[in-house]
Amino acid sequence: MLICAAATFAAVQIWLVETYGSSIPFWDEWDVQGQKLFRPFLDGSLTLDAVIGTHNEHRPAAGRLVWLFGLVSAGYWDTVWMMLLSVVIRASTFFLLARSLAAGLSGWRFLLSVALVLAVFLVPFGWENALWGMQSATYLLLFFGVAANLCLARSLVFSSGWIAGTLLALASYFCMASGAITLLPAILVAVIRLAKGERRSPADVAGILIHAALVAACLAAIPKLEYKDNIAAASFAVFWAGLLKFASWPAPESLLAMVGLNLPVALVFLRLVLAKPSRDGALWGPVMTALWVQANILIFAYGRGGSSDVASRHTDMLALGIAINLALSVRLLDGLRGWPRWGVGAVIACWLGITGQVLKEKAVVMVPDGLAWRMGTVMVQKQKLADFLATNDVQALKGQSHATIPYPDPDRLAADLRDPYLRSILPAALTGQVPQSHLSENGFARAVYRSVAVIRGMLLRNALPTIWVCGALLLLSAAASLVADWREARGRKVSATPSSGDSSAPHGA
Repeated sequence: MLICAAATFAAVQIWLVETYGSSIPFWDEWDVQGQKLFRPFLDGSLTLDAVIGTHNEHRPAAGRLVWLFGLVSAGYWDTVWMMLLSVVIRASTFFLLARSLAAGLSGWRFLLSVALVLAVFLVPFGWENALWGMQSATYLLLFFGVAANLCLARSLVFSSGWIAGTLLALASYFCMASGAITLLPAILVAVIRLAKGERRSPADVAGILIHAALVAACLAAIPKLEYKDNIAAASFAVFWAGLLKFASWPAPESLLAMVGLNLPVALVFLRLVLAKPSRDGALWGPVMTALWVQANILIFAYGRGGSSDVASRHTDMLALGIAINLALSVRLLDGLRGWPRWGVGAVIACWLGITGQVLKEKAVVMVPDGLAWRMGTVMVQKQKLADFLATNDVQALKGQSHATIPYPDPDRLAADLRDPYLRSILPAALTGQVPQSHLSENGFARAVYRSVAVIRGMLLRNALPTIWVCGALLLLSAAASLVADWREARGRKVSATPSSGDSSAPHGA
């Protein structure tokens, strides 16, 4: 069922790319991909420093490797292919998260947990990231962050799992600057376990110190930038307003919404802190991931607290926290019997209904308008670039709003379009000419290019039928799971009922 759910999610995202994706590089892609990565790669001057170097306050080395793979595998600058690579990363993140949240559950609780996570992931709140090829760096941050916290939650210090989780956390720093704090939840939970007496060996103390040193080193390595747009929190009042805005999403900003939306994580966290060491230990992974999301919200509140609204590109991280809260609400029924179970179940049902309604209202307002704006601007961008390529006159790019040309500086955009290296790898849909591959002309390379073209075309052409097929398989697997669980429960009930000829059955009144 988890595989079918991940495939359904991937199919929906591929359909989104097929319907709204654009082959035109947009804004930062001309800089961080074109000029600083692809052009040095093509002329042979690319260095390791350029791969791990900064872009604004980030070091997107992992993203750059994905972009280079996209260029090498496609043979040209194919932004749509890079979007499809991001779909793979996102589907993997969904699978890891849903699997950890549903672990140990069975029957309808397992199905409900997976369905809640899938429902949140399916809504394209973060359409900006999904339709921007360079945002694979953002999705890698989410994947590495989730994987790191899940590994560290269940691993002993210096074990292979602990080492893998630490390396995944470091990899998240080489995606986005906020990856510097990926290890903070592991440090907090390690301290709690130390205080509870679960893990008190010298190795546990050493692990805490190592993680703290890594966090400090990553934070120190983040460059300090002076932004022209004054949206960073300059005072505590601005920071608090930003915190309410991001932590309350998707509800209207308020302290009640901030607390209410995160109540399941808070209650499960409290249960884990107060419970015996052996109880619910597997839940530390999702809880640590939720704590990591909250730490990122603090960063958003500081860095973007002065912005007017929550941007679409920030909502993938916020939706991750909502998905964890929804799934963990199912866990609150564990260990309850009788009337308390029904009472808590009624409260959880009300909470799920309210949260679902809030998500629906935000989706109705945010998603259609954003996708319509995206489609409209892409049509204008194609026309403006066609005019420039036909006339080579930069005036065709001037006098436009900031989004109707794919780079805010018309003169800089014209220079990039005239650059022989960049011009030669632009897609035929943009230039009207078949891209001249500067990568390789041997037979193996041409076979790879053809294979990628076939896979790309097959995925895009069959996105909608694949949604129906994967959705049907998901429903069938869910129904089979429910039937199997019902039969097992019925078998246990029958075996527990004593027969009339059973000599062990009590006699008399």
